[in-house]
Amino acid sequence: MSQHALAETYAILTSAPLVPRIHPSEALRIIEDNFLPWITVAPLTPYDYTEVIREMAAGGWRSGKVYDALHLRCAVALEIDRILTFNVKDFQQLAPQWRDKIAAPA
Repeated sequence: MSQHALAETYAILTSAPLVPRIHPSEALRIIEDNFLPWITVAPLTPYDYTEVIREMAAGGWRSGKVYDALHLRCAVALEIDRILTFNVKDFQQLAPQWRDKIAAPA
């Protein structure tokens, strides 16, 4: 999991329109109990960020797709063999060579 995805997970858990809302300490517990034991958090370097932005500009990609591209950059760095996302279409557009490795969670 990219370090950015870890932060996104916390942000989503603490801002989801649920009643009752998930308290920040509960979001931390969810992450620590359900994610951290099973994942590797992959950092990116400043160079990686710059290269991803260059690739986005060269491809004419806009907006939040940059975050998907950062996740893909981590997947390449870690030699991941599969990406699970609810945003299959955008990931496949950004990385057509990974088309068979990108899927929605079951």
